[in-house]
Amino acid sequence: MKKTVKDKRACYLLYCLCFLLMMSCNTTKTGTNQRIEYTNITDKVSLSNYQTIKHTLRYREYEDNDDKELISIRIEANDTIPSWCFSKKSALTDVILSDQVSIVEENAFYACKNLKFINLDNVIRCGENAFKMTSLETVSLKTCKYVDDFAFSNCTKLNAVYFSSAIKKIGDFSFYADSSMVSIEIPNGEIGNSSFMGCANLKKVTLGKVTRLGEASFMGCSALEEIFLSQGIKAIEPMTFLDCTNLNSIFLPEGIEYIAENAFHGTGLKKVTIPRSVKEIKSQAFANCESLKTVFICNKNTVISSDAFNNNVIIEYKQ
Repeated sequence: MKKTVKDKRACYLLYCLCFLLMMSCNTTKTGTNQRIEYTNITDKVSLSNYQTIKHTLRYREYEDNDDKELISIRIEANDTIPSWCFSKKSALTDVILSDQVSIVEENAFYACKNLKFINLDNVIRCGENAFKMTSLETVSLKTCKYVDDFAFSNCTKLNAVYFSSAIKKIGDFSFYADSSMVSIEIPNGEIGNSSFMGCANLKKVTLGKVTRLGEASFMGCSALEEIFLSQGIKAIEPMTFLDCTNLNSIFLPEGIEYIAENAFHGTGLKKVTIPRSVKEIKSQAFANCESLKTVFICNKNTVISSDAFNNNVIIEYKQ
């Protein structure tokens, strides 16, 4: 039976609820911010230690086979890494891509649990699940335009991701549960649903000309203290910052029109100014924000749900 939109929404909410239950059982560690700069792995390794692959790669060619010699490889004569090509290769630790490789297809390096290094400087697209459950520590996306769904999810050792101005779309769950990530800068583009959900040590987020934050995009980022929103965002979508318990303040720029259900539910916000452009604040948007005592609203015509705030919150209108 085909699922309705309502059914899909219910499934998504159930998934998020399960995530919250899981997160409540975990403890987190804190880290220090890093200066954002591009890195080039090929400047730091001796290529003589790499096994060179020159033939045209095929779909599922090396997937989960017993070739233990495939540990450090250099890939040439290919512009695409095919789907599932190296997936589940537990021995693989290092990959050097030639300059002509521009696409890494879905699941290409999925569950290569010991893969620590790969250069992606010339890659335009990272496919769905392409690097899910790897041990990558640093990712430099100098020319990447699209990071597809789950592309780098569950990479628990990934502590630095460098985006360029070329980025257009960061897909759903693309960096989900990357618990070592501390700081990110995203110059522009769109951020999909739950993209950074569960990045429990993420402390600082800077958004340049980002035009969309998807549902639950930073949900459960309990260490998040600073986020700088861009002017192009039209809505704070459902559960975007739900349970970001260390988020004490936020500047909402003019241009935001809607603050959706549970957008800031359970955050540590102490004060909020709602800009004039906001037309509606929906149910539970700021519920369970125990430190929030006063809210300043710049437009007396803003429609406010009766349960948008805790009962003890004082609402003041600013001219």
